[in-house]
Amino acid sequence: MTNAVVLKHIFQVKKDQARQRIDKFLVERLSRDFSRMDIKKIMQEQHVRVNGKIVKPHYLINEKDLIEILIHEKIKLPDTVPAVNMGLDIIFEDEYLVVVNKPAGMVVHPAAGHYDDTLVNGLLFHTKMLSDVNGPFKPGIVHRLDKDTSGVIVVAKDNKTHRFLAEQFRQHLVKKVYIAVVSGSVEYDEGIIEAPLSRSPFDRKKITVQYSSPRQAVTYYRVLKRTGDFSIVEVHPKTGRTHQIRVHMAHLGHPLLGDTVYGKKNSQGLIQRQALHAKLLAFKHPASGSLVEYAADIPEDMRRIIGF
Repeated sequence: MTNAVVLKHIFQVKKDQARQRIDKFLVERLSRDFSRMDIKKIMQEQHVRVNGKIVKPHYLINEKDLIEILIHEKIKLPDTVPAVNMGLDIIFEDEYLVVVNKPAGMVVHPAAGHYDDTLVNGLLFHTKMLSDVNGPFKPGIVHRLDKDTSGVIVVAKDNKTHRFLAEQFRQHLVKKVYIAVVSGSVEYDEGIIEAPLSRSPFDRKKITVQYSSPRQAVTYYRVLKRTGDFSIVEVHPKTGRTHQIRVHMAHLGHPLLGDTVYGKKNSQGLIQRQALHAKLLAFKHPASGSLVEYAADIPEDMRRIIGF
């Protein structure tokens, strides 16, 4: 199967970069991945915009101009997702759902660069019963955890269960409890972070706080322990935005240890990934309607830091 993806590059022109031709500017910025002829073709095909408008190669850029480059690429995906024996850590399973303790470093579903080492690959080996609401590459997947976040994730075995669980997530009825280790000493014992989130206009892989965004995000936190260099925090995200906990804690001034995207690149060698664990998940069971709760032990790499 061949899928088209859009690679988006965004630059904002600095004062010392102004008054040069845009084609020259792009060649300097993108020379690692694209030749001069590639850049020329991209501009001829009108994939370059400045402040939302298509421009010619001779356009002279100005300070604070926002340059967007949309590059359409075709990637080859396998026709089927392979089943792989991964020895998944199953917390609970019945005829409706599976609850898994996902290890840090595992991607949830296949994507570019990850076709046979994801949670989905392991699930397909473990069971043939998975919902197909989200298509063949995301069977059973109702919600996600970041690659380097460990912990509890629930998977649907049939479409009715999938929709029942998805609606609870949509209405923010699912209780989610995370344990995070953050930089510095958090001032207040507990608090609420209410800050809307959106994709960064300068780096589409990053999420930022943008108060003009309609995507409201709410995170409750409670400090469990403080040391001189970091704090252990119990986090309850009310909403489920991408990278929500990581961005909100960084916005508070206390990024997660090991988070090289939103925090410091050097975490004193304490941990090799963002120190975030999905400890508990509670929701109404699709069959009984009763509240069920599942938990996953904190992994060793975080226990070494936390001390409990």
